[in-house]
Amino acid sequence: MLQSLRRAADTWAAKLLLIVMVFAFGIWGVHASMFASSATSVVTVGNQKVSDTEFRIAFNNVVNMISQQFGTRLSLEQAKMFGAEQMVYGRLVSGAALDQLAENMKLGLTEERILMAIQDEPAFKDPATGGFNRERMMAQLQAGNIRQEDYLKSVTQQAVRSQIVDAISDGFAAPKVLSDALKAYGAESRDIDYLILGSSNIDAIKPPADDVLAKWFEANKDKYKAPEYRKFSYVKLEPADIADPTAVSDESIKEDYERRKESYRTPENRTIEQLAFADKAAADAAAAKLASGTTFDQLVTEQGKTASDVLLGDFRKDTMPTPAMADAAFGVKTDGGTTAVVEGLVGPVIMRITNIRPEVVKTLDDVKEDIRKELALSLANEEIENVYK
Repeated sequence: MLQSLRRAADTWAAKLLLIVMVFAFGIWGVHASMFASSATSVVTVGNQKVSDTEFRIAFNNVVNMISQQFGTRLSLEQAKMFGAEQMVYGRLVSGAALDQLAENMKLGLTEERILMAIQDEPAFKDPATGGFNRERMMAQLQAGNIRQEDYLKSVTQQAVRSQIVDAISDGFAAPKVLSDALKAYGAESRDIDYLILGSSNIDAIKPPADDVLAKWFEANKDKYKAPEYRKFSYVKLEPADIADPTAVSDESIKEDYERRKESYRTPENRTIEQLAFADKAAADAAAAKLASGTTFDQLVTEQGKTASDVLLGDFRKDTMPTPAMADAAFGVKTDGGTTAVVEGLVGPVIMRITNIRPEVVKTLDDVKEDIRKELALSLANEEIENVYK
């Protein structure tokens, strides 16, 4: 892909376009009004949209970076004074522009290339072996409150963007007039001479005549007005003050329960441990050991791992990393049971299921009195609103 990119970009026009885009957005900034946007998009470049949530996250990251440099938390206004808003817009627009270029050129990455990028991430390396550690990756993502699909999308975007920039900028030297202009912009200094004028340097001003004062007062009379004030008494009426639970019928309670029955359901929850393997053959060999009597804990010890290393966490079926893992994990019927070999996020795994908490649905009798109070408060609130109409 790099070769095709270089051939496509082997013109001064293409290279100049990239340089202008990077410096225009990265140095002098960009304003959101330059681009069409919807209620949830702050930047739109072609088919690429940046949501207000993505902007807020990026802005907070920049504020945190600047705050760390100064050793104190910056306020919103202080961050804007340091150019944080323009910096974020520049980065997001540049990224969106590269994403649109990638889409136009139909660029992408294979699953193998994405996997290599993930495994090369230093934060996911095992300190002891120096190799990729899937459990370490999961822990890092959970600690950062990052969804797996969001992380994979980010890895793909960054890799494609890097290839585009590397291909276009390879062998490129900026024109001297451009480098001189940038050098002058960042490093130019000037000497100035100035005078400080104090009250002693100004002749005394005579008091104005009465007619001058009168004219000025008429023109500025509003500045000397005091707003009108009034004193009043009021009674604060709260729904809880007039709510009458005894007025709520059992039929109303039952109807409300049936309407909101799903909110009284706690889905089944399980604790998942998993052993990851380099390939299917190694996983099948471990599964055979389990079938012959070797325990899951013994397999953990054989891999040189601890209980905390293999703990994946507590999951509902709909929150498991992949559908295949969800079906396998929630297909185990006994506490402490293990799954067959299943394809995990980045390779084959065997899971052990513990601490099974079955689904719980509160009955009408369990929540009847709570619903009665809620309905009574709702009726009382309606009565209060009618009073104010």
